[in-house]
Amino acid sequence: MTDLPTVSITGIGACTPWGEGAAATGLAGLLPEDLDTAALRPDPGGTAGDDDRGTRYRDRASDLALRAAGPALRDAGLAGLLLDDRDEEFAEAVATVVSTGYGALENVCAAVDTIDRHSSAALSPMTAHAMSSHVVGSWVTIRYGLRGPCLTLCDGPPSGIDALHWARNLIVMRRARAALVIGVEPDTAPVARLLGDAAPRFDGAAALILEPRDAALARGARPYADLGGYARRPDPAEAAAAALDTPADLWLPPEAPTRSPAPTTTPEAAFGAGGGEAARSVDLAVRLGRSAGALGVLQCAVAGLLIDGGAARSALACCGGAADEGAADGGAADGGAADGGAAALALLAPPGPVPGRAHAIATTEGREPPP
Repeated sequence: MTDLPTVSITGIGACTPWGEGAAATGLAGLLPEDLDTAALRPDPGGTAGDDDRGTRYRDRASDLALRAAGPALRDAGLAGLLLDDRDEEFAEAVATVVSTGYGALENVCAAVDTIDRHSSAALSPMTAHAMSSHVVGSWVTIRYGLRGPCLTLCDGPPSGIDALHWARNLIVMRRARAALVIGVEPDTAPVARLLGDAAPRFDGAAALILEPRDAALARGARPYADLGGYARRPDPAEAAAAALDTPADLWLPPEAPTRSPAPTTTPEAAFGAGGGEAARSVDLAVRLGRSAGALGVLQCAVAGLLIDGGAARSALACCGGAADEGAADGGAADGGAADGGAAALALLAPPGPVPGRAHAIATTEGREPPP
């Protein structure tokens, strides 16, 4: 039997409220305060099609996703193959996997309001397609000409981790040579009405490029981190223990209120009987606010940065909550898992020394949603 390829993260991009440029400034609100940012190289510069063209019919979630995807493609060194000196054969084999919980909500609510005030005849054919939950992935594939498989996951908080898992499956099963994974959540008026609380809500996106490690090294790319074990279980602690059976250097816990007390209060309990010191916990949900389907991708983006910068050799990201918690909290509408359960994914440092990488970060600060 042929050994399955190791899949690595080779590009990281983000569109966040915290700044623009290098990771040290663009993700300053998410990185540990004591991190030595000297290990993080600056933004390589340039553009990768991440511009404002075509915003007239573009919803907020799609705008955010595109602004994260461009820097990720540039960071991975794939912008030339897809945009500048386009390689059609390669573009045919690049998959797109999107994780979002509320991405199409703005479009659906706008359509319902139009029908309520007028009639279905008043709907524009230019906006009707945007009511699909797949609209974000469609915009991304059209903008960058990605013609591989295109998937959208909307299964609650575990969605971001699940998206990375399915993207890896596409690569391992040779359905794709590379994958662009995006986690995005917009903070729009319909989202605020749906959640119905005063808790902070994340407005942004993160994008990761996945490739087989050997293929990435062959073309001169340097991976941030390798994807390790993945598990989907009814409870976060069970998922974490199944994904990695030894303590990791870094623990990224699930979002409240669905988070289980075990991995939150005692991170080392999430790693089974491996023993050793407790993992360092970096709780992104506290800084992000309600981030639903974007959280898992954001967790892996931050973990990749920290592993690449030498702050950790391994990390474990976990999203979702116990099945009974998801039901008690009202499901995905207020942050609970849509179908209950949790997902966990381990990230590991690539073998051997890996030099620091450049990290391209866009910003949402001061920008209005597109018309």
